[in-house]
Amino acid sequence: MSLNETVEEKKATVSTGNNTQEEEKDNPYEEVMTGIIEPAVLPMIPSSGALKGLMDLVMAIPADRVRKLGVSVPQAVAAGRHYARCYAEDRAAFVQALNPCVFDPASHDNMAKRAEALWEADILLEKTEENNDDVTRISDQARRVKRRLLRTAEYLWGDDRDRMEMVSIAKNGNSYMDLADNIFTLYHLFIENWDEVNSRSDVTEEELNSAHALGNQLLDAIGPSRDEMVKAVQDLRDRAGEYLRQGIDDIGTAAGFIFRNDPKHLSRYPNLGSLRRRRKTDTEKRSNGTVIQPPAQDDGIPVASNVLAQAG
Repeated sequence: MSLNETVEEKKATVSTGNNTQEEEKDNPYEEVMTGIIEPAVLPMIPSSGALKGLMDLVMAIPADRVRKLGVSVPQAVAAGRHYARCYAEDRAAFVQALNPCVFDPASHDNMAKRAEALWEADILLEKTEENNDDVTRISDQARRVKRRLLRTAEYLWGDDRDRMEMVSIAKNGNSYMDLADNIFTLYHLFIENWDEVNSRSDVTEEELNSAHALGNQLLDAIGPSRDEMVKAVQDLRDRAGEYLRQGIDDIGTAAGFIFRNDPKHLSRYPNLGSLRRRRKTDTEKRSNGTVIQPPAQDDGIPVASNVLAQAG
């Protein structure tokens, strides 16, 4: 399943109160955003998605300003979408009450996109970690093939110094790249001596071709260093979470000032901390997964900052 398909499947598990879904398109990702994340990750990002569109803003956040999200990604995404709807409905009140130098309304019109960007980044991280699992699975298969071919080679050419030198080369190395090279070395050794292999062992030509294909699969799965790639995508996901959180904090704080005399209206803007104290109810369940409802009011309502108070 492609990442685009995974995005749509995962989005269906988040209740937003809005049935409109943006259509994800195929992703012929052409340019490389040098210095942002590993180039090999880029083809996995939906080209029409929010993450691509907000990449510059997300990556501009200084590393020391990135905070722990404090809630699950689905909760944060649902909160972001909820804020996007409420802010769109109340936007005129924000424009009227606040100096744009203190609160820029236009820069917060992308709240739904911020939520989408975090969701896509989280799925991208999951897919990257799955690819890491692919390396483990393929390398386990490759090691079994290597052991079989080594045993057969030692049986066939144990007294042949030249051929055993090639076999010794195929034994060396501990990395995934070394393992792929070992497979290719043994493949070529067996193919070059096919008549003898065919007459004196049970190794088949189909088996050798499968071994060669497995070596190529391992190289494809390795790509750049997977550990580094996972770290890069983790950083991207954390920054996307911070960007969403900043929007929620800004709007929530502004709402605390604007609707300070209207507690009922203010209850539409709970902070992320309130989500940590919520308990899941039976209404949050559906047969195809967990549904995250828009945040409910509790005692964690954001309060106005001194700056916003002065703006009035």
